[in-house]
Amino acid sequence: MIQTADVSDVRNPQKHRFPSPVHNPMLHHLGIALQIGAMTFLPLLIIYQLNFGFQLVVMPVCTIVGIIAFALGTRLREKE
Repeated sequence: MIQTADVSDVRNPQKHRFPSPVHNPMLHHLGIALQIGAMTFLPLLIIYQLNFGFQLVVMPVCTIVGIIAFALGTRLREKE
């Protein structure tokens, strides 16, 4: 028996369209800003710590805040 390809998908071009990745540009830009802020803040925090120093508990707290900000920015960018 000869197998034939299913051509029903070819006749429906709407099925192959990809949705727009950015449904809310404001959330997308806010997510980018959060990610850039986190990626800028953490190295500056390390430089400040090396030059001036501060209490030991500040570094882990700021690192956790940076991780949360970056994760939130990623969620906002991927939100549909």
